Amino acid sequence: MLQPSIFRQRGKIMLVMLILLALACNLPGSGTPQATAFDPTRAALEFQATAMSQKLTEQALATTQAIPPTTQATSLPEQPTSEPPAEVIPASTEILPTATQDIEARMKSAKILVYEDTPYIGLWIKDTLQGMGLKYTFVGDAMGNFMENLNSGIQWDLIILGAESHDYVSGDFFDVLTERVVQDKTALIVEMWYL
Repeated sequence: MLQPSIFRQRGKIMLVMLILLALACNLPGSGTPQATAFDPTRAALEFQATAMSQKLTEQALATTQAIPPTTQATSLPEQPTSEPPAEVIPASTEILPTATQDIEARMKSAKILVYEDTPYIGLWIKDTLQGMGLKYTFVGDAMGNFMENLNSGIQWDLIILGAESHDYVSGDFFDVLTERVVQDKTALIVEMWYL
């Protein structure tokens, strides 16, 4: 039985096809990388964060400049060598509280609101605040409770948002946060999965 010549060469043809396929898969792609699409929400958040950072820096500089430097330059009159030196009574100096004492007192009395939706990977924000010995209101990942606290009328000193979930935090959420930051001058720390 005679077979056509193509069937006799099928082993060689299969080997050549496999080599060509392997070479084709290893060739570098010639496609150009696409530019990322413009995300207006992300741009607005970045702009607000930059503006807030600038305001906080200006406030810190103004506070630093408002505190006058304390320099005491006192010169003692020269005493004649023949007389024994008179006993000098030091002037009473008032001990000024340092800035660290003031900051520590403010930290201990601060009203802090915490949203953290990472119970399965660790509650790092909560653990850190506990380690620092600070008082705070922790709502976990309860979005409704967080929004209630934001709208409760309490003057929060600091709001911490740790959002790793891709679904829960949305645009309405940031409208309320922006209102608290702008109107109440509340400090804000945001840690999100895409920032």
